[in-house]
Amino acid sequence: DLSVIEESIKKALQKAIELREEKSRGKYQNVLQSAVQYMEENFSDENMTLNTVACVANVSANHFSAMFSQKMGQTFIEYLTGLRMNKAKELLETTNMKISQIAKEVGFSNNSYFCRSFREFFGDTPEACRKGIAADEKTNTEAAPSI
Repeated sequence: DLSVIEESIKKALQKAIELREEKSRGKYQNVLQSAVQYMEENFSDENMTLNTVACVANVSANHFSAMFSQKMGQTFIEYLTGLRMNKAKELLETTNMKISQIAKEVGFSNNSYFCRSFREFFGDTPEACRKGIAADEKTNTEAAPSI
């Protein structure tokens, strides 16, 4: 009789723990979704910080930092830098904007810091990236048969 009651209590507690974890996962998912959306929409803001995004997501900076790293597999700054660098590369490949304009467009107020960050991220300078695309296009059009 007592063992049946114990077993029922164990099952009820286990179910309660599972439900709490499931709800917690959903909450974290919403927090991360709103944070990532904010970052994607505002990455050009040179003043964006972990604190700013944590505030937007309505969680403490320490909690946000730990949750972000655990769920995203990279730190906040790594993710933000990736957003900025990928946009910069896209602008280099698709526009004739000056590199200093691109730096500002993606959230860097210091042009040399942008160039150094770009080189660290892609292993190449912004100039080389732009020239590489132009050289590829030139080679491809020269190789194309004329009709």
